[in-house]
Amino acid sequence: MPLRNGIIGPLSVIIVTIFILALPAAATDLSLDQVIGQAGTDSIAAEREVQFVIRLTNSLDGPINGFSHGFQLSSQQAITWEPLTVDTIPRGWESWFTFIFGTVYQSVDGSNADTVAIYGSDFGESGIPTTFDGQVWRIHTAFPASAVGTEVCLDSCYYPPGGQWLWTTDAGNQEYVPSWSGPHCFTIVDVPNVAPGITNTPDSIIGNHC
Repeated sequence: MPLRNGIIGPLSVIIVTIFILALPAAATDLSLDQVIGQAGTDSIAAEREVQFVIRLTNSLDGPINGFSHGFQLSSQQAITWEPLTVDTIPRGWESWFTFIFGTVYQSVDGSNADTVAIYGSDFGESGIPTTFDGQVWRIHTAFPASAVGTEVCLDSCYYPPGGQWLWTTDAGNQEYVPSWSGPHCFTIVDVPNVAPGITNTPDSIIGNHC
């Protein structure tokens, strides 16, 4: 269509821009969905159990027949924490991955950098179902009072000897590098319990009794 008084060109740009803005944002394949023990948006309470809860969203057109994911907790400062452990939230993993399914722990000593990894493979038609979207793993730790004021970060990582951050599909014939929402960094803070207080009514107690 020929331009008429220079109107069609700018109008087309506006229409295309509106269309792009209206498109839904692409889902993140793996994300930090919840932090149990979080004290604020970017902080974690010392001397409390901490759980980093991971969500997986299958963005592929078919099941995920194989996966490999390493997660590393690290700090640039000289602090310690409870060595990482990881558990799998029940979802049907035994039927999804009949060939191999397991976890890896590397340098898990509660200092510098701890790595945990989860992997699975099934060469048949099984795997994480298409359109699956849910919490899958919980990474556990805790930080001592001596860590208050320091920063720690949780990120994806490679783990030797061949632990790439990877999904496979089409019975293992196609590889895909899933997206990750991290790194996620937090400051360790002191969140003291509030001492109970007595109101004017003797048998009424207020306060935090954790």
